[in-house]
Amino acid sequence: MRRLTLSLTVALLSAVVLGGLMEVGLRLFAGRPRGTFAGLFHGRHGLYPESADTLMAWSSVPYLIRANSLGLRGPDYEAPKPAGRVRVAALGDSVSAGSLLDNPDTYPARLQELLPGVEVINAGRHGMSVDGEFTVLRDVVAPLQPDIVVLMFCANDLAELDSLTVEQVRDPVLRPLGLRRALVKWFVTRSALGEAMLDLYMPRISLSYRAGARTGLGPERYEVAGATNHVANALRYRDRFSGVCAGFYGTREDRREEDNLTKYEAGLRAMAAFCRARGARLAFVYHPSYFQLYAPGAPVLIQERLRRLCEEEGMPFLDLTPALRAGTLPGRPLYLAPLDYHPNPDGALAMARAVAAFLAQSFGDVLPGAAGVETKEDVIR
Repeated sequence: MRRLTLSLTVALLSAVVLGGLMEVGLRLFAGRPRGTFAGLFHGRHGLYPESADTLMAWSSVPYLIRANSLGLRGPDYEAPKPAGRVRVAALGDSVSAGSLLDNPDTYPARLQELLPGVEVINAGRHGMSVDGEFTVLRDVVAPLQPDIVVLMFCANDLAELDSLTVEQVRDPVLRPLGLRRALVKWFVTRSALGEAMLDLYMPRISLSYRAGARTGLGPERYEVAGATNHVANALRYRDRFSGVCAGFYGTREDRREEDNLTKYEAGLRAMAAFCRARGARLAFVYHPSYFQLYAPGAPVLIQERLRRLCEEEGMPFLDLTPALRAGTLPGRPLYLAPLDYHPNPDGALAMARAVAAFLAQSFGDVLPGAAGVETKEDVIR
């Protein structure tokens, strides 16, 4: 027993010494840690690392996140809100937040350009669904006193609710990382060895990790081969994601998805009540899946169900499908497919133009200069 204990002690000390030497070597000769994976973990408020520039160099397309003191992508905002100022808060997941896009190219940033005299707050973050969006609204956005809140729905919002109950979605809380996740965060963001190990491991689990060795931040990073093959890319999308969101593709009935849709509806009703109590106007924007957008005959049952709920709540509803289809011009793709299914800068601008027209029509009494915003259906052209 004593010999076994001695052997284990020697092995442990050897591992610690070897790890220490590797840590020192990576710091001295490889310039690690570089903060490569800082953006994987939320900040104190459930958003991005606060008051930091985070280069997401490892993703399928590299991009830069510049966050303010609250973790919102954008500048700091005065609180309380100055008299006479109009604010719009854009809530949502990675599509709304602008994953794979620099701050100026995100849909909320382009929306602000299209709405003169309005402050648009980008309150999105990748990986969120209605529970996280409600938490951000309540804890971060509400003190900034938005006049209008725009919630964007995407197909994967339902799968994000798998592990939650209706009560947890209706009354969410920002859960701390926990000891295990906090240690993982420290290891991969503060340790040179942890960052290097994850960098080596990621290609095994993600096809898009550092895809195509895109390293620059110029417009060429958005040039994707096959991006205009919309129908073929839509079928690839279906084959890849139909197991997660079967109801969006008509492949089968899915009880889990039905349960998650019920949870989402409960969260949306709670968010609507919260906004009403604070004098904010809530609007709902449905972002179609890539399959729904470009595959002929794709099901529309889920957006129609959400549309009916919005009607019950007196909430303006916008389905982006017609506008995005109209904006898909020859040789001008709006998405990064087949590399990735997030919008490119043109896609984000198309979304912003459609949402600007929608808000001008729905809230002309609140938005200054609303009469000057293009409101035709082909606004994104």
